[in-house]
Amino acid sequence: MAVGVVLAIVVAGCSTGGGATTATNASHALPASPAPSASPTLTPSPTLTPSPTVDVPALAQQYLALVTKLNNESDALWKKYGPPTTLSQVHALYGGYAASLQTFMTDLRQLEFPDSMQPDVHAVLETTAALQVIALELSKAKTLADTTQLFDDFDRAGTAGSSASNLLRGDLGLPPVPIS
Repeated sequence: MAVGVVLAIVVAGCSTGGGATTATNASHALPASPAPSASPTLTPSPTLTPSPTVDVPALAQQYLALVTKLNNESDALWKKYGPPTTLSQVHALYGGYAASLQTFMTDLRQLEFPDSMQPDVHAVLETTAALQVIALELSKAKTLADTTQLFDDFDRAGTAGSSASNLLRGDLGLPPVPIS
């Protein structure tokens, strides 16, 4: 937060010179020029760019392995319980989804993403957690009538998750997945 304040002050200082600057004021502005060169000390470049040791293609393959595992587990659950027509099938299907989503999030956190990708990783984790919450609610629904809105919520959360995933996929040099 302090870095943002410092940057805002530096930017404001640069833009407030205006047309009323005299030669004396201009000479006072010159000593301020070392401040921008001092700002890299406040904001080291490694936090803004990927670490040179990150192998992005290898990281992309690790991410794809996690996504493939999640998709395979989801497909197996759907083949076994879907489309659910009974409450016990809803519980089993979405309880399984919740467990698979938890594993995916745990495994994703183990990957070492560069700082530049962290916002998109966070978005994937956040949308996956929202999807998991809905899956858990479905796995504990009391009646089939309780599931109607939750199914819609699950679909919307899944779409949001796909959108977040596409941002991370772009970071990793992977093609986007279609969003339905």
